[in-house]
Amino acid sequence: MYYIIGYENILEFINKTIGLRGTSFNYYNEFFIKYSVFDRIPDSDIPLITSYEGALPYCYDHLLTLKDKYTNNSEKINSMIVNNVFYEWLYTLSKYDKIYELINRIIKIVIVNKLSSYTNGTTQKTIGLASMDFKDEFDYQDFIELVFHQLTHMVLFIDDIANIHMNEDTKGIHVEVDGVKSVFGNNMFPIYLLFHSYIVGVEILSFRSQLFGLNSSAKYHGSTDRIVRLCKKMSCIIKENINMFSGRSREIFKESLHLLNVFEHYKETK
Repeated sequence: MYYIIGYENILEFINKTIGLRGTSFNYYNEFFIKYSVFDRIPDSDIPLITSYEGALPYCYDHLLTLKDKYTNNSEKINSMIVNNVFYEWLYTLSKYDKIYELINRIIKIVIVNKLSSYTNGTTQKTIGLASMDFKDEFDYQDFIELVFHQLTHMVLFIDDIANIHMNEDTKGIHVEVDGVKSVFGNNMFPIYLLFHSYIVGVEILSFRSQLFGLNSSAKYHGSTDRIVRLCKKMSCIIKENINMFSGRSREIFKESLHLLNVFEHYKETK
């Protein structure tokens, strides 16, 4: 969304949703208490980066229901949390001030913890709470891209509150995407989840292009070619079902296609 519609447009609809008057973090915190799973918000101007146990005091009821889905971190990951490695990595984004500002305003907690099973990821009920199944082999680029990945989901969910992307009774309709495996182990996707996955893919391509270069690759998202290929397949299914979407989500989709075409051209001519 940062690259598709721009920073100013994001601020406009976030402020509309949150009812922001001025720049106080309190308005954001009130929004998270109202719309998300937080019992209280960490007293910090940057996200709290912690394990499952470290996040429990802030989202106790929600996280307790997911207790069996989390498992113990490795010694390496625990050491990285204790020694503030993830904070150091996050701070490198401060040179991209607008992206860094959005992260600090919208993401309140980043849980870095291994999972034993899928948790449904970021949803409209968990805006502000990012969770990463961070593997030992993941690195700086994986972490930074995953933070931006989570931010994009959250911005989309806030925009859906402000502008409505599609009717609630159609969000769960499943569609088939040939050659793309879902987290459910098949190639069937709820249409709104597919829309999110597609938009996140296009945003990650743009983010990677700016920060790491398109020739880079990450262990979680894979190569640029892979992301382009998946986005093309998903965009075709969204086009086929575009009547399910609102004017707002159609506008976002239309703008995203301009960016995807740029990256498709990269794939063809590199």
